[in-house]
Amino acid sequence: MVKIVNGRKKYGPLDLVAPVVYHALNECYHMSYNGTDKLKGLDKGVVLFPNHQSGMDIIVEGVLVNRFLGRDGYYLMKKSLPRWLEIIGGIPTTRGEGGVSAVRNAYSRTQEALREGNVVVTHIQKTRSVGEFDVSSAGSQLRKFLRIQGELGVEVPFVPLEIEYEGFSLGSEISVNVRDPIVTENLVDLEAHLRSEVGVFV
Repeated sequence: MVKIVNGRKKYGPLDLVAPVVYHALNECYHMSYNGTDKLKGLDKGVVLFPNHQSGMDIIVEGVLVNRFLGRDGYYLMKKSLPRWLEIIGGIPTTRGEGGVSAVRNAYSRTQEALREGNVVVTHIQKTRSVGEFDVSSAGSQLRKFLRIQGELGVEVPFVPLEIEYEGFSLGSEISVNVRDPIVTENLVDLEAHLRSEVGVFV
């Protein structure tokens, strides 16, 4: 995984895998990455907020981050998921289910990732089912990111990401749409922006 360490990129074995995954996706699906010009110049810490619909999301997100931001991301994930996912940047958390230690660890690792100029990806929906969003949980996560931004004393771009699947059979279209980034310290403004760009709270 590419990490920013002391202002320099540090490469790992996953960087050899990313081009292969990108090629495989294009062979199996009609892939399109749109609005990637909005990522230009985002060379410091960035948070991506994709809509979450499928287990494939993390793959297409990883390709986007690696190919268009030049690095891999860190991904907030449920603590119940396999620990080996941490190898590819997974940060286990509990989504408000208890476990103070895990929550603090996730907060610390997220803060460190952003401090070093890396990318953090979070699916703020509680489930992948369309329309089943836990707004209170999402709001709690957004407040944490805003607090981290304040503690770091730097502006962190928050980037909505819309993923659309025509289907999951081979040859289906998959569109990854980068929406307008926002830099804000205001929770209401951030919620409204995510709602308008990707319908996160609809």
